[in-house]
Amino acid sequence: MTREDIIEKYPKIFVDKSMQAPVAWLPVIDELCDCMESYGYSQYSEPNKEVIQFPQVVCDQVKSKFSQLRFYYHFEYDQEDIPVNIYNDHRKYVDGMIAYAETRIRRLTD
Repeated sequence: MTREDIIEKYPKIFVDKSMQAPVAWLPVIDELCDCMESYGYSQYSEPNKEVIQFPQVVCDQVKSKFSQLRFYYHFEYDQEDIPVNIYNDHRKYVDGMIAYAETRIRRLTD
């Protein structure tokens, strides 16, 4: 698997088509992106309220810094006026996925 393979596999995540990560990390990044893509197909709904589509995670930059994974991202919502608590829930969930990937990469580098 190459960086280009991952970028092609997840075109909604890698819009700018760039990644600077060691080759050994690519399987972990692939798994991370797969989880993020699956996450994007979910919905969130509070009782008696509007259904909110989970946002698309878009990667701003992936790189190695001090032998650690750096995965910078932002959300793209299809809807406007997303409540702050829902935005924060989305961010916590994605940050958790990234933390899991960072732990796996730390084991690879040790």
